[in-house]
Amino acid sequence: MDHYLEVLNSVCQKEDWILDELGEITEEMENILLEDFKGNQTDENLDKTFIDLFRNQAEKSKDLLALIDSTDKITYKNLDEITDK
Repeated sequence: MDHYLEVLNSVCQKEDWILDELGEITEEMENILLEDFKGNQTDENLDKTFIDLFRNQAEKSKDLLALIDSTDKITYKNLDEITDK
């Protein structure tokens, strides 16, 4: 969980991040990030940064769980607060 939060925090601090700059990730994780989470592409959010999109989702899903691991559960609201530090 700590590694994920560290990576997420790094991404949130830099608007124009490149996947290769995130540090070491497994090939499996890279495929998940690049392919599995790709979803449907639209021109709708081309003018928004990752941070804008995350905050928008966090506002819509405040009380829903954003992260779960063996010891912690973090809502979108909490995650937004953590990454805003």
